[in-house]
Amino acid sequence: MECNHNHAADTEMLAAILKHIKQLERKIDKMAATLDEVLVDVAAEATLIDGLSTLISSLKQQVIDAKGDQAKIEQIFADAEANKAALQKALTDNTPVPPQEPA
Repeated sequence: MECNHNHAADTEMLAAILKHIKQLERKIDKMAATLDEVLVDVAAEATLIDGLSTLISSLKQQVIDAKGDQAKIEQIFADAEANKAALQKALTDNTPVPPQEPA
């Protein structure tokens, strides 16, 4: 019985499969790195949210503690407005602009 098996074709096919496997591995590594970046960003955002919560609680307590001291209350609100402007600038500067759809 004669076997006409083409080993060269098998070798080429194996090489092509290995090439695709390596490409997939690179894509998986890139996705894993991207997911790690997302996790870091989420953790940073949680820290910022905690900071904002602390700021808001602090402002509330400052107003309660001012008890009718108008100058102190005005200073608290002036500081809050300055914080608001800084927060708004940070959000604007760090928020990507969504692509506009063609009209």
